[in-house]
Amino acid sequence: KLSAQKALELAGTELTTEMTADATVIDSIFAGPITSSNVLDAFEQAYEAMSDVMLAAVYGDADRDFKPAIFVGTAAMQAYQIAIAGLYTTTPQGVVEGNIPNYYGMEVVHMASLPANQVVVSAPQNLVMLTDDYNDVRAIDMKYESELSSDKIWGQFKLGFSYLKGDEIVYLHP
Repeated sequence: KLSAQKALELAGTELTTEMTADATVIDSIFAGPITSSNVLDAFEQAYEAMSDVMLAAVYGDADRDFKPAIFVGTAAMQAYQIAIAGLYTTTPQGVVEGNIPNYYGMEVVHMASLPANQVVVSAPQNLVMLTDDYNDVRAIDMKYESELSSDKIWGQFKLGFSYLKGDEIVYLHP
């Protein structure tokens, strides 16, 4: 569990660092912190900054496998849920059940490692995890624990995160 948490932290840091330096990423500046009163404005700004290719995937004109999603940190996700709950007070069942509605047809995805004031719009398939060429099976250790009736398998490898197409990412930040 700890390794998964560290990997997610690394993902957010590496992706945003690379996006900041990449001139092909669609950069969108949002003034101030994202709150429940302005989160929909932030999403709209990111939506309006999307490229024609990204919009075509949302509308179904292109390969639907590359339909963009909106990735947000914990505070922005909470702000989005509060904003949506405020808009739909006449039918609160979705709010009661904890449903997170799509935004203009795009899934809103919680990515805990993103800072509170940043939004990334990209097809999930555009974001990738990279590992080194780890094919030495003798370096993978294993131990059987009879008390738990389980095998524990471990090894070491390098891990990184990146993306395939910078021009199909909107990076909204302060």
